Amino acid sequence: TILSLIVTKLVEIDVHIPKDELNRLESNTNVEIENIFPIDVDGERIQVDPEKMEVEVFSRTLDICLRRIFMYMKTTCHDSDGNLIWENTKSLYHDLISVFESEILPTYNSSHVQYIIYYFLSFKITLCENFCNWLWKKCCDVSFPSTLRQAAAGYLASFVCRAPFVSNRVLKNILSNISSWCINYINRVDKTVRVVTENLLRCHAVFYSICQSLFYIISFRHQDLMEGKRNLKFMENLNLSKIVICRLSPLRLCCSAVVNRFAYITKTYQLTYCYVVMDGHIRVTDQSVKDKLYSFFPFDTYVLPRSKDIIMSDLYRRFNDDTKKHTNIDDEDEDKELSFDDNMDISQNMSSTSSPTKTDWLELLVNQHQ
Repeated sequence: TILSLIVTKLVEIDVHIPKDELNRLESNTNVEIENIFPIDVDGERIQVDPEKMEVEVFSRTLDICLRRIFMYMKTTCHDSDGNLIWENTKSLYHDLISVFESEILPTYNSSHVQYIIYYFLSFKITLCENFCNWLWKKCCDVSFPSTLRQAAAGYLASFVCRAPFVSNRVLKNILSNISSWCINYINRVDKTVRVVTENLLRCHAVFYSICQSLFYIISFRHQDLMEGKRNLKFMENLNLSKIVICRLSPLRLCCSAVVNRFAYITKTYQLTYCYVVMDGHIRVTDQSVKDKLYSFFPFDTYVLPRSKDIIMSDLYRRFNDDTKKHTNIDDEDEDKELSFDDNMDISQNMSSTSSPTKTDWLELLVNQHQ
């Protein structure tokens, strides 16, 4: 379809934008695309760094295209009075899910193209619930490639945490499903574990990704999950202690930034105590294993300047820490907590250079601006 072709091209552009460029856009320095093309100064032709020009062409192209897609989806799914046109919305939802599964979900390290479906899902709560259920089914589907199951877990956690239009009912349903799945998995395989090494990550990669999603969601959404006796009872029924103390030792193998924050939150609310179990965190040396587990929170901050207002104005939840008002945290444990800043890009290997070899059409795009 045309939509699939467009998204495929945008995915290629997205993965060619290096981390340095995203950091530049986020810091709001030199955001406007100017002085990136050759200019005449006092009669002398001044050339600019072609790599810098290429990168900024990519980010500008992606920015403009995403804004137009957002506008297209809004006008397609709403009438002139702003009312949702459900038949159009249902049809577009099925198209987007298909494109997401074939083009976006398998793509590692994209930064913004996934916001196409994120923005669309903000149109109606039912769409959010369907998408979360779809992702969870992918996580549980043993016939699905393990790398895509891991990606689905990352998308599920990041979406539930960042999207303010996800209801608390959906949030709790997802947590209940994840914890039940983890406990069932532990019951099946935990007795076979003898020694905790990074080899466990290869054998049980999906388990660790799903555990990490559970830790991340609880750490990020604790304000909604811990408010009131009914919610605290729900959290107690998740049986987090069994997950924490199992022989598979997810606290020792999942990302330390997420694990430390989870330990801090669960002790704050007296749900479980993690610090003893965390001692001896395994240092993972296999880069491919780290890539798949540690660096995938796909809905990190949207920074493209021309289209960011559509997402960041009221469709994005930033991390907000109010645990300081609780007084049952020891200074020693508080020191162990790593910063859990708003941008959860925690990979140690995120390259600051462009991604793989350019395709011919991308080179053509750059050449048109030279």
